[in-house]
Amino acid sequence: MKRILCLAGLLALAALVAACSGGGSSVPTVTLAQAPWHDGERLTYNIIDRNGSTLGTSEFSFARDGDAWLLTFTDKAGQLDQTATVRVDGSTLKPLAKEKTIHRPGTDATLKITYTAGKVQIAAVVNGKEQNVAVDIPADALENDQLLMTLRALPFAQGYQGRLTDVVPDSASKLPTTVRVVGQEQVKTPAGSLAAWRVELDFGQVKQSVWYAVDAPHTMVQYDNGTTRLVLAQ
Repeated sequence: MKRILCLAGLLALAALVAACSGGGSSVPTVTLAQAPWHDGERLTYNIIDRNGSTLGTSEFSFARDGDAWLLTFTDKAGQLDQTATVRVDGSTLKPLAKEKTIHRPGTDATLKITYTAGKVQIAAVVNGKEQNVAVDIPADALENDQLLMTLRALPFAQGYQGRLTDVVPDSASKLPTTVRVVGQEQVKTPAGSLAAWRVELDFGQVKQSVWYAVDAPHTMVQYDNGTTRLVLAQ
């Protein structure tokens, strides 16, 4: 749901469901608790295709930055090498800014994103060409590259649901999304077999699933976008 290759789900979805809602207005805005991660935390995931082959790795790290948090991810899979750092508010976990670099065959891109009240400013340099755009966003907006980790702060309980708008600056789009806690399942990973909450991400036409450990700090155990999976390695 977030990366160009290994998590191509959302970037591909942008063209398909940008105008579609994952839920009605009766669904309340998603509720987030305090940041569940700790300063210096690092997580590594294997990127696995539908045939079970490992394509590469995805790494996440978390660092304090004054009153904010820096959430950094790096994807390395084949000829793709991309890194993003999202700065989020330390209290609300709302996005403040993002810097991202993308290197893959045919694409060399740098993005600088700034979030302000009701708007996201996107400044990109793609293959040497500058692109600048501003997109209006609603109050329930979360940055696409923070989403998987930020949902660790959900109030996990079977049947819980909340709505948000997933903002994808990489494609200047926004996806109305309903988040649902479906129930508990056992998930096998290289890190062991873990009891996890399965959370459904409903974009209207397409649904994806992500699993979070039942026990705090609710580490993401697995993510499945229908094409590839992220599976906790360590």
